[in-house]
Amino acid sequence: MRRTAAAALVAMLLPALPAAAAESSLTVEDVATSEHPRLVISIRVSGSLTETPLVGESFSLFENGVRVSAGVWTFDAEPLEVALVMDTSGSMDGDPMVDARRAAAAFLDRLPEAADVAVVSFGGEAAVVHAFGGEIPQATAAIEDLQAEGETALYDAILEAVGAFPVHSGARRVMVILSDGGDTVSSVTLDEAAAAITETGAEVHVVALRTDETDQTSLDRLAEAGAGTVIAVDDAELLSDAYADVASELAGRYRLVYRTEAAGPVRLTVSVSHHGDVAWDAVDLSLPVAEGPGPLRRTPDSPTAAAEHSTGSPVEMEHPGLLRRAWTFPAGLAAVLGGVMAVVGLTLVGRRRTDSIDPAVRRRSGGKILSFLSRRAESAADALIPVESTGSLDRALDRAGVGLRPGEFVVLAASLVVVAVAVGILAMGPVGGFLLGTVALVAPHVLLRSLTQRRRAAFADQFEGALQMISGSLRAGYGLLQAVATVASEAPSPTGDEFGRVTVENQLGRSVEEALAAMADRMENEDLRWVVEAINIQYEVGGDLAEVLDSVAETIRDRNQIRRQVKALSAEGRISAIILVSLPFALAALLSVVSPEYLAELTGSGVGRIMILVALLLIGAGTAWIAKIVRVVF
Repeated sequence: MRRTAAAALVAMLLPALPAAAAESSLTVEDVATSEHPRLVISIRVSGSLTETPLVGESFSLFENGVRVSAGVWTFDAEPLEVALVMDTSGSMDGDPMVDARRAAAAFLDRLPEAADVAVVSFGGEAAVVHAFGGEIPQATAAIEDLQAEGETALYDAILEAVGAFPVHSGARRVMVILSDGGDTVSSVTLDEAAAAITETGAEVHVVALRTDETDQTSLDRLAEAGAGTVIAVDDAELLSDAYADVASELAGRYRLVYRTEAAGPVRLTVSVSHHGDVAWDAVDLSLPVAEGPGPLRRTPDSPTAAAEHSTGSPVEMEHPGLLRRAWTFPAGLAAVLGGVMAVVGLTLVGRRRTDSIDPAVRRRSGGKILSFLSRRAESAADALIPVESTGSLDRALDRAGVGLRPGEFVVLAASLVVVAVAVGILAMGPVGGFLLGTVALVAPHVLLRSLTQRRRAAFADQFEGALQMISGSLRAGYGLLQAVATVASEAPSPTGDEFGRVTVENQLGRSVEEALAAMADRMENEDLRWVVEAINIQYEVGGDLAEVLDSVAETIRDRNQIRRQVKALSAEGRISAIILVSLPFALAALLSVVSPEYLAELTGSGVGRIMILVALLLIGAGTAWIAKIVRVVF
């Protein structure tokens, strides 16, 4: 009930839309009810609404104040024949002819792709300088070669244009006439020219460049014979705008198709909103009572399936949503099947590579996390990864404290990429699949680096207490190895884990000093390297190791205090930096959902893309600068 009331309120408020939309207009030209309950609404838009193709979601249709869903189709694919009749008499010589050629060329560029064009010039004589069936660039070249001279044979040019139209083509015929004066030398009369226009069924649009010689009455008569319009301009520099208006008449046509269960008096309201421009129109009609069970009412959330047997080209939806496009499901299914086949292939490879391994080793190599299929894939990944890469990845996993083998990590990362690509294709098409796949490919490495940094930072914070524990154990009479074992059992992770590893390595034959030095390299801790040097010196020259460690611990404590002070003092600045960096992205995400056409003004132009690139570079530079400022280096 609330949805119906809201839709009705929107329909009633459409006439009160802001005046900013006045530059654009929408006209309901016809409503075909012959196939009731299937209605076909022909509309025409003009102004800035014709500058870029409209998308399906730009249109809204209300039936008696209730919004309904309709299929949107464009007329651009329908045959269109345009005869461009241009005045090349002597009065057009100079700047008017230059402006006319420029305006006509721009007019041809704005025509639909399906348009067929002929060019007819008239000065003292009328001639077809470019016939139907040629290419648009050829017509543009013919216009560039036009020169102004002679009298004005306007009516003869009309007959030439009528004769140029192909016979029985079935296309929509349009004649666009440019003239700045009255006819002076034609062999036919105005009535004969008007009759020829009516007989051929051509739609006539006249662009009248007003001069002292302009015959406005004759131009109005020609436009009336072709059920068209007259656009009068006082300056040749305004011809481009006049031709643009004509192009809007030709290109800005759409058809809305839907099924209705209404009967009797009905008010249909059509509105369009695109890139900030809004226009609307309404029409009242009386519908017959449908025989048999009526079709279901379609709501804004129901599928649009009313455009069957319609001609023209379907208008693409700007945000089709998940599985709304026909190709997304097969593409996503193909991506998922490809991922499954890749895992199965890895499984088969893994089986061939591990058949010769001792069963006990194979049982031990099975991870607790992964299933039988994943273990096979892991074995294949271990076999396919180069030895040097395996060692590097193993060290990275070790530093990050991740309890996975390289093969397990590779299988999980590959699975993440497959899922991300499939979801991206289903949700946003191939581009979305590529973007999400790239993010999924980079994410595991970024995660490893982040975990490593966090683990090293936690170790640095805990190391001061570990030194105090070692020093206290040495004063209590324990040896260095026993003191290390005490830290391994008492200290929290990751310090306890690392000192426990030192104990295990010593049991396997490695000296305590070498094990501690290896731990310092893993954790990249300069303080630990100092401790190792102090232990080595103490072993060489003797002395009280506990006292040395107390001195080192005091130094570390002072440094950590300074580091914490800097972190506390810079907390507000770092939070501000995080907010300022994330705000543009959050705002862009919000606008892409709430008002995508508003954001398209930035992302849909070359200047906008350059601005986005510059903004990203500045954000990156600012982030690096702030990170360098708050980083403490001793």
